[in-house]
Order: sequence, then C-alpha cells, then structure tokens
Amino acid sequence: MSDCVKCGVKVEEGVTRCPGCGASLIKTGTFMELIGWVVVIISSIPIIIGLKTLDQNYYLPMVIGGAVLVIGAVLIVLGRGKSRAAADTVKAPAPATRE
Repeated sequence: MSDCVKCGVKVEEGVTRCPGCGASLIKTGTFMELIGWVVVIISSIPIIIGLKTLDQNYYLPMVIGGAVLVIGAVLIVLGRGKSRAAADTVKAPAPATRE
C-alpha cells in the first residue's frame, strides 16, 4: 500500500482515484503513451498491404504505414517523457518505528 501525496490516505495498488480526497492517481502521459502503442500496432496494416504490393511498384501503403509508425513512436516518446516529468501521485508509506 502507498500513501496519497495530497491527503496522506493509504491507497491500494491499481486504484485510479484517492478514496480520501478524490485526487487522480494516474500520472499524466500514460494515456498518450497507450495511444502511441495503439497507433504503432495499427500502422502494421498498411505496411503489410504495402509489402504485398511492392512487386507492382505501388508504394503508397508503405509510405502511409511508415508515417503512421513514426507518429506512433513520437506519441510513445512524448508520453514517457511526460510521465517521467510529472510529480508523483503516491508516496511510499513511512516505515514503522519500534519503541
């Protein structure tokens, strides 16, 4: 378990909102990175079509697939950068002291 940075309430792993103050516990940038991965996967469709049409000297699907792949990669890099630069939303609980 971790503690919410804003109010200090204990929160379980995988929770997206703090049960005490309602603050979002998701780091910014993770959604952008997820969208980037989806775009990279989708870019494989025109690339595969382009590989099938290379013998006909038809390069447009390869160009489109490559451009979409680059856009997806940029989204992934930007999303990772944003989530690394964002402030932490949870902190490790303070260690118990022995008396």
